Amino acid sequence: MTMSDGRLAALAAEVERTRADDRGRLLRVLTDLLKATARDFSQLDPELFSDIALVLIPVAPVFDRIAFAKAVADRAPRLPRVVDRLLADLPMVARPLLQRAPLAASRLTEMVAEATPADTAALVAIASRRSLPIEVSDALIDDGREDVLLALAGNPGAKISATGFDRLAGHAREATKMDLTLATRDDLPPPIARLLTRRLALATERRLSDMILRDSTKRRGPFVLRGL
Repeated sequence: MTMSDGRLAALAAEVERTRADDRGRLLRVLTDLLKATARDFSQLDPELFSDIALVLIPVAPVFDRIAFAKAVADRAPRLPRVVDRLLADLPMVARPLLQRAPLAASRLTEMVAEATPADTAALVAIASRRSLPIEVSDALIDDGREDVLLALAGNPGAKISATGFDRLAGHAREATKMDLTLATRDDLPPPIARLLTRRLALATERRLSDMILRDSTKRRGPFVLRGL
């Protein structure tokens, strides 16, 4: 038994001794132990760790669960039971895993397909992942929620197909956030880039015209031309 396993066994015994309504605080101890083995998680028995975590998560305060989820995110492959429990928690608890844990594309796609109207925050987290394959991006575009699409369009790590770009551009309107967000990407297909350039130019021209008209109705020189 390693030193870390010894600490884990001691924590398991403490959990058994502690009243159910006071156990939640011990999740912080488990989080600290996980962080202490960041370089060599093999020092911990993943099954014993998971058994303890599944007892503590339901009774721990929400901010302790968030801190725990952040620590688990980078070790997800060895803790599948813990990951499943945290993903079923509140969106703010699940977010670190949705953003950073190495989850399979098929699982992410399934989560998007099963999302309810209350799951927008979870989908935004998925859309913000550092690396996102095309199939997941397509599923998010199919879902069509504006906040999710903006997060996806602004994520340089998200791979988007030519069809996906075309559909995102179709969601955009003149001078909207989507136009501006898409315009920041360096992987735009040329036809989409030309479309956005025209739309943004038209939007700028319209804003200037509106400003000139506003100033003229007040019988003063156009403000936008005063510095010329």
